[in-house]
Amino acid sequence: TFDADDLRLDVIGKGHAHGMGGGVVEYVLIALAKYGAIEPVDGGDGLSRYRFVRELDDSEVDPGEIDAKTKRDLGRLLGVVKMTQAENVADYLRAYFD
Repeated sequence: TFDADDLRLDVIGKGHAHGMGGGVVEYVLIALAKYGAIEPVDGGDGLSRYRFVRELDDSEVDPGEIDAKTKRDLGRLLGVVKMTQAENVADYLRAYFD
């Protein structure tokens, strides 16, 4: 069995093993459980633990959805970069959310 910290350690690395990443690993675990690739098990320690059930089939993954999410995420990142370069951050934020 494994938990979010185990997965985070394997994927992101040792320096970020406890809670770093803004909940990305937890979101992935929820999504994998929804697809039936993993399932929660009682770890006995009060933490959410999971066990591997099956591999995802290629037909369950939508490359278009992944591309669209990547584009959205990069757009948000570009917005943050532009904000750091703005003369007036408050004005930039007002315009960004209008």
